[in-house]
Amino acid sequence: RDVTVIHAGLDARYPLEKQTPENMTSMRNINQLGEPTSAQSMGPGWAASWPGPDLAVFGHDAVRGLQVYRHAIGLDTGCCYGKSLTAYLLPENVIVQVPAMLQYSAPRIKVKANSTAQGSVMRPQLVALALASAAVLGYSLACYCVGR
Repeated sequence: RDVTVIHAGLDARYPLEKQTPENMTSMRNINQLGEPTSAQSMGPGWAASWPGPDLAVFGHDAVRGLQVYRHAIGLDTGCCYGKSLTAYLLPENVIVQVPAMLQYSAPRIKVKANSTAQGSVMRPQLVALALASAAVLGYSLACYCVGR
């Protein structure tokens, strides 16, 4: 299965080559008119309705925390806000999480408490293993954290 990694969102009305840079870097939701928006309080998240077939791996939505859908995985679990750093290991289809070492930035709105996907792993040793696997075996590792 092909995987597309973007910072923020994708508009389900258009193929990847027709996506706008604005949506890919700031989109979070679909408004009442069915159009993409970066506003955090306007409508449902875009990922729940992403039709695939590619798996979209994204961040930029710490308010919702970890999101796992059939065709989309949201990895922003608020590391910069002191929550967790989350990675998705391919081709094993494993979500790896470690707690943030500290809070790097104060959230402007409430961020969802740490959430884990069923079958996720939360051991720092596995993050090192995942990074080593990606480097040595040529696997892809998508990882998201806004913190400095």
